[in-house]
Amino acid sequence: MAIIPGDPAPFFTALETDNPKYSFGSVGGRNIVLSFIDNAEEQKEFCTKLAKLPYFDDANFCLFFVTPNSLEQERSKLPLRIPGIRAFYDTDRNIADLYGLKEIEHRPITFILSPRLQVTAMFGNPNPDECVALIDNALKTMPRPNEMSGMLKHAPVLMIPFVFEPELCQELITYYKTHESYESGFMRDVNGKTTEIHDKYHKSRRDVELAEDEPLIKKIQNRFYRRVIPEIQKSFQFNVSRMERYIVACYNDKDGGYFRPHRDNTTLGTAHRRFAISLNLNSNEYDGGDLRFPEFGNNTYRAPTGGCVVFSCSLLHEATPITRGTRYAFLPFLYDEAARELREENFKHLDEQVYDRIIQPPNTQAKE
Repeated sequence: MAIIPGDPAPFFTALETDNPKYSFGSVGGRNIVLSFIDNAEEQKEFCTKLAKLPYFDDANFCLFFVTPNSLEQERSKLPLRIPGIRAFYDTDRNIADLYGLKEIEHRPITFILSPRLQVTAMFGNPNPDECVALIDNALKTMPRPNEMSGMLKHAPVLMIPFVFEPELCQELITYYKTHESYESGFMRDVNGKTTEIHDKYHKSRRDVELAEDEPLIKKIQNRFYRRVIPEIQKSFQFNVSRMERYIVACYNDKDGGYFRPHRDNTTLGTAHRRFAISLNLNSNEYDGGDLRFPEFGNNTYRAPTGGCVVFSCSLLHEATPITRGTRYAFLPFLYDEAARELREENFKHLDEQVYDRIIQPPNTQAKE
């Protein structure tokens, strides 16, 4: 089915000039031009004129060419630059197929996407000057992410105060300070296995596991059972029954703590995750370090001490850099029994290190 204006843009992972597995779902939060071409040499005039438009800075606008030819064939012929202009090499035409273009021979065909990755316009004029002029006129009307208005700027999150009492917050901070921490990674699928990756450019955080402290875990489970699960049921009609990961996380200004935009359920080993929880343990003791959802503009979200922000694991989000002090947080994932079956089915896709790290059986409905 062809993609038309109003539809959500399909996500994909593909070879990009400098990244063999570029995740298109990570580019939300800016206006995007996605232009399917046949051949950089034959459509040089169009590509050159489009690349010269004064928009593509990565912060507000970015341009992606999609070519069916190989990187070796097209890399030197396309007007690429960082920031702003990249290319996907769609040699198997999977991307074209996702957008309903696999059988269409006459290109360029260009889509314009909003920061929420929704198709807002589509152009297929073969005349280079006319097509670029149409794209230019459309981009002029697109608001920058920081100009989004009204409810378009509000991410679909749930804020719950008073989940942990001050004493429990302090107990968890003390636990972090008195136990050995480790560098926190993030998940990617590598050769069919979900693998933990460490990249300081993408994430800077240290964590401490609570897995061996059963009384503390049961205390946490009790608070979630009484105070978080009912709110999720009321707001989203979702029956949480499981919690994954019992960690206290630490972002600090010395390490420049942050976590760049990402989604929490994009690998085989994390596909079962339904809701993420960001529960702050010391909200008044740091600057920066807030949640931001780029697809919904530049608003940031911070729960009060002992409170949490609940959001879908499918949402693109980031932890903004800490500029002063140290942030401590409890950061689990929640899911249900149907997702538990998916999780167990995908155990075979976890590499050994990830399996040992995240396979924790306690049920969120356990009570003290």
